[in-house]
Amino acid sequence: MAEIAVLLPNYNNAPYLKEAVDSILNQSFQDFIIYFIDDASTDDSIEIINGYNDDRIKVFQKETNSGIVDTMNVGLNEITEKYLIRMDGDDISAPNRFQILYDFMETNLDIDVCSSAIKMFGNIEETIRYEKDIDLNKASLIFSHKIGHAASIVRVSILRELKVKYRNDFQKMEDYDLFYQLRKKARMTAIDDELYFYRKLDYNHKRDLYWEKLKVFQEFYKMILADLEIEPSDKNSEIHLHFSQRIPPKYQFKDYLNHKNLILTKNKKLKEFPEIGLSKVIEEKFSALIFRLIDAKKISIGQLLKISISKPKFFYYYLRRLGKKSNPNEVNNNVS
Repeated sequence: MAEIAVLLPNYNNAPYLKEAVDSILNQSFQDFIIYFIDDASTDDSIEIINGYNDDRIKVFQKETNSGIVDTMNVGLNEITEKYLIRMDGDDISAPNRFQILYDFMETNLDIDVCSSAIKMFGNIEETIRYEKDIDLNKASLIFSHKIGHAASIVRVSILRELKVKYRNDFQKMEDYDLFYQLRKKARMTAIDDELYFYRKLDYNHKRDLYWEKLKVFQEFYKMILADLEIEPSDKNSEIHLHFSQRIPPKYQFKDYLNHKNLILTKNKKLKEFPEIGLSKVIEEKFSALIFRLIDAKKISIGQLLKISISKPKFFYYYLRRLGKKSNPNEVNNNVS
């Protein structure tokens, strides 16, 4: 049995597929099996993958297209190796990617998931590095995930132990959901090495889907709030969205203060997230939110003065905004 299972879901990646597969086959670490799961592609993907004469490539061809979640679970059900590494059919792995991740996991036996940095190329060229702190990774899941999904190596044993699979409950958020399912038991971290190259082109960078995804985030947040025994109402999940800085705030300061305190109180009882890490994550989000509340005029002078006793930066910001509000060209950079 090989040490690493490479899970490669594919749908119509023919223009980039050979580059992706070659980057796997040319790894310095060679003890792996590729689980190539094709989601009923209509291009030349199957011809390309069948052109490789390598026993380590296991091809599964679905008869009907059912999406990436079902496709990945087909592969997940087949895997028997020690580690799982993800790969997409239009991306590229650095030649030493598998060796570095394997060595890290073999040396750090207490770690269940490790992500490398992701280097984007194409329409966007930037590097994303992920959170190393294990507790902060778990705590951050209250708003998002800070582990790179495609760039990760995962111990298959933790997936089996927790009976975790990909779920289709939240469209295009299967990565966030996977890490959320793992949060209580799995220890997740990251390394700085740029080992995964993520292709960003027009076909996978659709900004017009932004508001649609916000609705999915709101539904995901309802699940999180329910796990904390907080009413998963539209208002509470919307407040949670405001905390995450995905949309500008529209409620009053007191609503957000109550939400923050309720999360911390409930978590202290239920232990859904690490307490110290959650406190840090919530306070950082709350501080950023206060600046946005000042911009939106959703906080009173009395409330502002009270919180500025310990954090005068808020009142200084308020004074600066007062001095600049007469400038019609002023751009508000605190609301995104």
